[in-house]
Amino acid sequence: MKSTKKFRNMLKEKGLIVMGGAYDAFSARIIEKVGFDVVGVGGFATVASRFGMPDSGLVTMTESVAIAKDIASAVSIPVVADAEDGFGNPLNVRRTVQEYCRAGVAAIHIEDVGFEKHLAGGGQLIPAKEMAGKIRAAVDARLDEDFVIIARTDAVRVQGGSLGEALARAEAYVEAGAEIIFMAGLPPAELGKVVPKLSVPLMNMNVPRPLTLEESEKEGLKIVAYPGEAILAAFKAVTEVMAEVRKTGHARAVKEKLSRLHEVEELVGNPELERLIPKYFV
Repeated sequence: MKSTKKFRNMLKEKGLIVMGGAYDAFSARIIEKVGFDVVGVGGFATVASRFGMPDSGLVTMTESVAIAKDIASAVSIPVVADAEDGFGNPLNVRRTVQEYCRAGVAAIHIEDVGFEKHLAGGGQLIPAKEMAGKIRAAVDARLDEDFVIIARTDAVRVQGGSLGEALARAEAYVEAGAEIIFMAGLPPAELGKVVPKLSVPLMNMNVPRPLTLEESEKEGLKIVAYPGEAILAAFKAVTEVMAEVRKTGHARAVKEKLSRLHEVEELVGNPELERLIPKYFV
């Protein structure tokens, strides 16, 4: 079954969809292995991992799609990718959607704030009508009718807590064809006000003041995302281990923090290759 169909089926079924944010194909396989429903491909983690740069509009659409394709090719569960602001105007959005479709992801989210969202001040919202045009273009451009377009609004975060603005924008984006709304910066206390007013599922990051999965589902969330935990864990672990190796010249003091080589080999598919050797090499 195609990943797009898998994801659409998940949306139809009861229950919470839990998404783990990957920073590359290797971390995506770990996320799948430990039981997440969906892999998320966020800008912050992947740009930091692939290029060692901040998530501030320095990476192109082509580069972002290539990262998503690598990740989607490495797992069997659906992949949801961050398509930033669509990488331009509605005509640019059309190409963006088609390239992500070809990359094998199940859904993308497009946001109504520019690249400066991670800089001081938090960015500036584009007009709701302009964003709605991008959503219409995205829906029309799909190469697969099961490919899902998620509209992200930063109105709560950028407007200093303007829930009314966020809801108005969400309504406009749904009317334009968005099938999921992602409200960045929405406090958990506001979920009860938002969910009943939406005609489509709500996606949210599990920050700030994280809820348990049971609480998230009870509040009506459909998708809960953990976008940065993997890369933050990697940063801490690699820093500690490599600092110790550099200091002492060996890893004995941090041995308990290292996995066994065969565990990594198993995750990346070494056993499967070994089974194929007798078949093809005679």
